[in-house]
Amino acid sequence: MKNRTADVRAFLDTYRQTTDWGIAHPTERAAVLAPELKIPLDVTTRALARSAKPLAPVTPEIGAELQAIADSFVELKLVPGPVDIAGRVDGRFNEAFQ
Repeated sequence: MKNRTADVRAFLDTYRQTTDWGIAHPTERAAVLAPELKIPLDVTTRALARSAKPLAPVTPEIGAELQAIADSFVELKLVPGPVDIAGRVDGRFNEAFQ
């Protein structure tokens, strides 16, 4: 398979820029999304206000926290077996979130 690092980096840069724009322009963001989602403007505005968070890198600390949650799910038999979350944390693209 072809290495797609540059494609992933370009996607993350665009995604971060779009997210940052949406947070900075909540009225315009809601006006664009409400008709696309077929949700009333006031509902879209409230939902987006609650979810408007800047993107951030997945750090080893976040990976460890997610691993603890996954391990708890295994103990509770909510998932069939161990899942390696912490080992999948990849910092190659963290600069896209700066």
